[in-house]
Amino acid sequence: MRDSIRGGFGGRNMDTILHVTTLADWAAAQASGLHAPAMLAADGFLHFCTAAQLDYVLGKHFAGRTGLVLLTCDPAQVGDLRWEKSVPGQPPFPHVYGPLPVAAVLNTRELTTPSPPGTGLE
Repeated sequence: MRDSIRGGFGGRNMDTILHVTTLADWAAAQASGLHAPAMLAADGFLHFCTAAQLDYVLGKHFAGRTGLVLLTCDPAQVGDLRWEKSVPGQPPFPHVYGPLPVAAVLNTRELTTPSPPGTGLE
């Protein structure tokens, strides 16, 4: 069972949270106003991370992949945000239960080169 903290991490709010998605899914979101990729239907939530967790996420889930974009989001605008302990040895990860409003995205950055484990955005 996941441990869940709603709305903040350790009693304090984060300035931004990050989400990695495909360029195709981001283009669809921009057209519709909501980011609701297949992951949302499959898992029931969207996976996010903090800047401190990004290297781990890129290495574990996206190593060698291309066609990705990093979304920097305002946690106050993403909807049902829950901080959940899901990986042993890692602090809780932010999860958003429901589609992500495009208006919550503050910045985007295309990840143009594959990132091997541990290298983050280098």
